[in-house]
Amino acid sequence: KKIVNVVQTDSNELVKIAAIDSLGNLNFNGRTALPALFDIVEADNTFSRQASKAIDNIGRTDRENVKELRKYLSSGKNSVKIKTLNILSNMKQDANDMVPYIIPMLKDGNSEIRELARTTLRNIGTASKESIPDLVLLLKNQEYEIRLMSLTELTDLGKDAVSALPSIEALLKDSNENVRKYAEYAISQINK
Repeated sequence: KKIVNVVQTDSNELVKIAAIDSLGNLNFNGRTALPALFDIVEADNTFSRQASKAIDNIGRTDRENVKELRKYLSSGKNSVKIKTLNILSNMKQDANDMVPYIIPMLKDGNSEIRELARTTLRNIGTASKESIPDLVLLLKNQEYEIRLMSLTELTDLGKDAVSALPSIEALLKDSNENVRKYAEYAISQINK
């Protein structure tokens, strides 16, 4: 926290650069500094290159800090999205609360981000029970592929997704035939 404070408040450029480098040198132990480092990269200033390198060195965070990275998945900078997806991918199952926020990235305008989102979802595996409300929201997405992906995640959660059944049942009247069929399948699997 003290090093992050130096990064955010010190007026001496060399001191800031040294502090950013120190955070990166902490590797995984610097994980709580990731939001501050991402903010520096997004600001696109003198310190962005060092902050980007520090993020790469830290490489991942832990389950209790993962939701702090959510806003960076919708960054206007592709490099920030890519770094965030890499961190989540490295976390594997510990990032499963983030699945609902990664799913929409499958439709990103950038092909590298779309492919990395697919890889990240494969590395994470199934969404968490805590992400069910967010997955239910995705069932209303206008893109049928996103509705299908959300259905897949809810199906994989099995009985834990019973609270999603009313929303899934509404998809039995969906305009897309594949969504209707998969909704039927999801209902049967969740009710097992």
